[in-house]
Formats: sequence, structure tokens, C-alpha cells
Amino acid sequence: MDEAKAKAQESKKDDGLVFIPEFGEAIVGRAGYRWGGARGQHMEFALKIDGTEVGISRKTIPQANAPNIAVTQTGRDCLLNGGRERYYEIRDAIEALGCRIVWQKLSRADLAIDVAGLSVEILQDLFEKRQFITRAKRADSFHNRATDKRTGFHAGRAPCYLTVYDKLFECTKQHKSEYLNAMISRRWNGVRPNAATRIEWQLRRAKLRDFGVSTPGDLFQRSGVIFRKLMIQQFRFTEGEVDRVNKNQSRSTIHPLWYEIAHAAVDILGGAVADLTPIERGTVPPTRSLKTARGHLKSAMLDLGFTPRSYDEFVETANSLLLEIGNDEIERRVEQEAFMHEYHKAVVARGNNQPDENEEQQQTERRAA
Repeated sequence: MDEAKAKAQESKKDDGLVFIPEFGEAIVGRAGYRWGGARGQHMEFALKIDGTEVGISRKTIPQANAPNIAVTQTGRDCLLNGGRERYYEIRDAIEALGCRIVWQKLSRADLAIDVAGLSVEILQDLFEKRQFITRAKRADSFHNRATDKRTGFHAGRAPCYLTVYDKLFECTKQHKSEYLNAMISRRWNGVRPNAATRIEWQLRRAKLRDFGVSTPGDLFQRSGVIFRKLMIQQFRFTEGEVDRVNKNQSRSTIHPLWYEIAHAAVDILGGAVADLTPIERGTVPPTRSLKTARGHLKSAMLDLGFTPRSYDEFVETANSLLLEIGNDEIERRVEQEAFMHEYHKAVVARGNNQPDENEEQQQTERRAA
């Protein structure tokens, strides 16, 4: 990585490609990585692993507050690769680089729901009539007075910031076709709508801790409930006018549309992992995944004390270890059947399965196992 960084600096390019043994290709930036703003922590290496930004420090000893590795998983990463899926991929990549994850800390999370067919102006009308109740001290509308274009509103500020905006307008004006195609495929049911609204909560660590969220795993378990609570307790639209003069705001009934979106969040963000239809964005070679898996096998074999003398012996030993997962013969068989069951589901989800006359019998046997 030092060599790739030096070459990028000599050529005056922004970054350079490097092949990392036991891992594969990564892009190394000519400068370092700043974590936590202008006065934040400086890390020596700035990498891009399949498009995701990763900062790596030269330190090798874990410290309580300063991370040795920082990952910025953007909304684009989540859209193209899946939020949970990309998180686990980057975890695997970091471990394949030879690192051991000791602790994790989540510094920010954006929770968003896209509503296809809903014009943002419907909610913006309620907002501009002040037909809402909020704990936020600041709230304003996105209204271009020159063009008279209304594109949403916002409320609050860090560590809890709500923004509701015209996602269709934003996609067509600010993003490449790849992003728009991904939105159509994964957010809008495969059809470009006439209108689309995004409701997004940006939460910093101080607010996340109020909900008992410290790590990405905590967020995956609770994101749906958190979104619903914010939609009801932090900012909500009301069915009628709000009596602010007599301070009877609590008597106002929540607007049915806002209520439906809030409660739909529990299912949408509640933890279900859906298969992601590939988006045309250039091919990512399968060898990347194979090299990552090989790196994991190497670490496991080192921990177990194996020292193969050749690559063939390494493969043979790895094969034996995979076949021996489990405490006894029955547990090993159950483990292997469970793995193949999940593998078969993935094959079906990708549409690669072939018709099989014995499929029903195989499924029965897998369930029995």
C-alpha cells in the first residue's frame, strides 16, 4: 500500500490500483484518510474496496477510542449492494487483509423509506399549514422562489435530523443513470413512478445511543422500531389544525398517511434480507470472493497450527476442515445440509436453478435433516 500510494503521488493521480496478496485488487488514494471531520483522526491509507471508502491506520494495537479502521458506507453503497450485505462484505474484506476486528462503533446512520407514487407536495402542504407537532426547534421548507419549485422540507438538526424530499427530482437532476436504474429496480417496484418521496432520518451517535444502538448489528435489529418512534414522537403530521394557543397539541390525531408510513417501517426496515437483483454497473470478478474466502481459510489454519508445505496440501487441508465442521457425524451432516439448503435458496433467487423432477423429495429430505 505504501508503494501504491507513492506511485500515485509521483504521477499526480488521485489514486492507484494495488494488488494485495491473499485479497485481490484495491484502489489506494494518494493522500490519507480523515475520520471525524477537519480536526478528526488522520489515517495513513485511504482505500476503495469495490467502491466503498475504507481508512486504515498504520497502528497495529487496538485502542479504546481511536479506530484503526474506519468505513464510510454511503447511501449509494446501500442501494447498489444492500445495506446489510455490503456491511458483511466489507467485514470479510477487512479480515481478509489480515486484520482482526476487536470492537466496532457506529457513528452515524441514515434510516430512509421511499414511497413511490406519493408527491412530496402533499406532505409539504401539511407542513406549510403548520399541521404538525415536533420536538425540533428548527424546521423549514425547500421552496425555490425563482422557479416556484417545492421539493420538500426538513426539521431538526444533529444529532437528529429529518428531511423529506422529492426523490424522483433528486435522482434525475443529481445522479447518473446507474443510480436511477437502481432506484427503479429496488425502490420503485421496477417502474419509474410519476412521483416519489423519500422520508429520511439522519441520526448521530448521541441519538443512536438513546435507542440502545452502538454497533451496526444493533441497528439492523432495531431500525424499524426506531423509525416508527421518530415518526410518532419526534415529528408527526396531524389530521387537523394544531391548537398551539391553548397548548393542546397532544390531543391532535396523527395524520392517517403519516401513521401508515410509520408503521410500515417496522416491516420494511425490520431485518428481512431480500435478494438484490444485479444492477448493470460493470462486472466484479468472482475471484475477489474466492480470494477473500481463501484469506479466511488461511487465518483459520494458522490459528489451528497447520503449516502446509504446498498449495495442493493447503487446499487438501482446507477441504478436510470444511468437511469436519461439527462435533459428531450427525451434527456435521445437519450442518452440511443446512448450508446446502441456504445455497439452493440463493441459486433459486438468482434464477440459475434448473427444473428437477426430484426437487420436492429433496426439499423434504432437507427439512427432515
